[in-house]
Amino acid sequence: MAMDLDQVFPNGKTSANSVTYSDEPKIPRNRDVVHMQQTDAQNIKALEESKLVKDIEEMKLKVNALESKLKQADSTISKLMEERSISFQHRESLQQELAELRTKKIVKEVHIGFPLLYVCVVAFISIVIGYCLRT
Repeated sequence: MAMDLDQVFPNGKTSANSVTYSDEPKIPRNRDVVHMQQTDAQNIKALEESKLVKDIEEMKLKVNALESKLKQADSTISKLMEERSISFQHRESLQQELAELRTKKIVKEVHIGFPLLYVCVVAFISIVIGYCLRT
């Protein structure tokens, strides 16, 4: 089966080299390659900038949250310091009161025994009863 060189292909072309297929990738020219690289670089740069902007906004939100927590911690610390000073003053007053009560208790312990008036009354009654029994 000999093939005729002048045979025409179904698409109207006379040789296989002149046939182009739509599925076949086109080989870009040098300036197209440079232009595509520049476009890709610009896209990458824009993506990086958007990521940076997004990261900066996230950091600002985190800083604001931390500042609010710091303010809350400061207010809590000041309240606790105030409560500590109040409790210290209360403890000091209670210690002074306890010292005063101990002093008064010591004074009461000095009066050990019978009062002098009681002893005199008992002695007088005893003398009167003794005198009455003798007569």
